[in-house]
Amino acid sequence: MIALQAWSVQQPDPSTAIVCFGLDAVCVPVASEHTVNLLLDGALHYSSTLLEDCYSFEGLLPGEYLVELEIVSCNGVILDIFDVTITMPDVEQCTNEIDDDGDGLIDCDDPDCANDPACQIEDCVNGFDDDGDGLIDCDDDDCTNNSACLTEDCINGIDDDADGLIDCADDECFDYQMFEASSQELDFTQCQHLTGRLQQ
Repeated sequence: MIALQAWSVQQPDPSTAIVCFGLDAVCVPVASEHTVNLLLDGALHYSSTLLEDCYSFEGLLPGEYLVELEIVSCNGVILDIFDVTITMPDVEQCTNEIDDDGDGLIDCDDPDCANDPACQIEDCVNGFDDDGDGLIDCDDDDCTNNSACLTEDCINGIDDDADGLIDCADDECFDYQMFEASSQELDFTQCQHLTGRLQQ
């Protein structure tokens, strides 16, 4: 007779389950003429004359599975049967705004999505397509408001690229110059292109 002492399930990754039955052979071990059948949802998964402590199932989809361990005699009589139910969790989909795996974390907030391209942050100055959307650096919409991708308007009195420098004080305006002029109506200072002329 074989006694079921305890059982456990390990899930090293979202599609793999390792079921350990914790079987203890008492009285007599499984004889060589006996067969050990392992069934997954009624389908034969493993058959051997050897009794293992643990069995591995790979490539499982999310859902519940019934695992049965049968000890079968040489004439086909089931001597013992042990069964456990295992549950494979849903895999987090990183762009659907749903907590697929039920851990309270949604999409990119879930550590399962750490390496998903949709959850990568575009580095706007490294020359790589960090988030895998086919757009690099400033061509990526994620970089629209990045200071490295903003262009300084050299005559509007605003720090457009947020670098602390306004108009002609910004290196981006290197081809402009400070041009001072006076007229009968007003005095002003403006940034004028080297090739331009101030109309009076």
